[in-house]
Amino acid sequence: TDNRKILEELKSMRTSLEGKIDFLATEIESTKNISTEVQKRLENVEERMSGAEFDVSQLLLKNEEQAKENNRLWDKIIDFEARSRRDIRIFGIPEGDEKDAPDMESFVKDLLTQLVPWLQGEALAVERAHCTLQGRPRPGQRPWAIVAKLQNFKSKEEILRQARDIRNFEWKAGHRLQIYQDLPKELLDKHKKFDRVQWICRDQSLQTGFRYPALLLI
Repeated sequence: TDNRKILEELKSMRTSLEGKIDFLATEIESTKNISTEVQKRLENVEERMSGAEFDVSQLLLKNEEQAKENNRLWDKIIDFEARSRRDIRIFGIPEGDEKDAPDMESFVKDLLTQLVPWLQGEALAVERAHCTLQGRPRPGQRPWAIVAKLQNFKSKEEILRQARDIRNFEWKAGHRLQIYQDLPKELLDKHKKFDRVQWICRDQSLQTGFRYPALLLI
């Protein structure tokens, strides 16, 4: 009968629909499994990225600490070099005053004998001496410096101590001489950063100097 046919068609449709529902359920479950796997992989990637970021951060920190340590060691090397030198710089001698001496070493030794007369003979032996290589001084600037290396380290220290105490040595014809320790280039470069300040101070008749290693005193 017609009712039976309709019932059979409905059963067939139901069976087909149930099959499709089962297929969709299977696909949904498979998608869930894939999503879960993807989520796990993402979490794993995030953990690795977090670990990598931590490693990079640690490396940057170690690199910064190493750079500080390198700078500290370099400063120690420069300090050791500066303190172990037997060289002095003499400022204020007019150009040409040394021409009557047989050589620059003899001129410096005779000069030091006049400035620190309690040091004599081998105590003031000069290993070598020369004028600094720099441009001709401008009007008002102090003359070229003479760099001298002494043979006796204790004599160098005594001369520098006396130079710190009196600041200016009175020399012939009213010349004022200053004597400083000859420093490594790295420290001299730090001193040069204060050149403009020193020029201004000189214009104001203010005396300037440096405290080791590179502290400007006014």
